[in-house]
Amino acid sequence: MSQPLLVDYSYSKPSPTAIKAAGYSGVMRYLSHDSTKNLSSTEAKNLLSAGLSIGLVWETTAQR
Repeated sequence: MSQPLLVDYSYSKPSPTAIKAAGYSGVMRYLSHDSTKNLSSTEAKNLLSAGLSIGLVWETTAQR
């Protein structure tokens, strides 16, 4: 059984179309104290509408 191919990103936010075109089936995104890197509700809706799955990571600092 093949594993899903996920892309992890924070500050740069590729379009769902670009993510799918690159062969990914989902994304890993962040929730943190830094709102500029967080997954927004609009981004989540766009990713899900494109058929991409979303995994979330809570991150307090980059070193943790």
